[in-house]
Amino acid sequence: LIAKSIGIGAAIKLFPIVALAFVVKHPRRLRFVGAFVVVAVVLLALPLAFTDAAALTAQYRSWKELHTVQMVDYGQSVMGVLHEGFGLDWSPLSIQAAGTLLLLLPVVTGYRLLLRDKAMQMQFSRRCSSSA
Repeated sequence: LIAKSIGIGAAIKLFPIVALAFVVKHPRRLRFVGAFVVVAVVLLALPLAFTDAAALTAQYRSWKELHTVQMVDYGQSVMGVLHEGFGLDWSPLSIQAAGTLLLLLPVVTGYRLLLRDKAMQMQFSRRCSSSA
């Protein structure tokens, strides 16, 4: 259910895909990832019920080109501050990768703490079993 929700949310707007970071602590990670991949493939192919493959491919290509053009307009983002404030023209991908690593850092360190602390493991497993 959670994988389906993330997939649907990401199909509408890409930002919910960040919630995939929670898969690190999911008790059935492989099943979760499998469910997410199935939902993503179905959602990407769903328009084929209304149009042909060539038109859908052209649409996805058009969105990619539009996104590439829009990447130049950083707006009020970290990339915008680095560009306008400091004159740095770093690749957006490198800045986004660094931001992703910073986002995942607490998840990774929290997971390491969970592996070491038996009391935390018990509390985590009680929360997981009560929310299921």
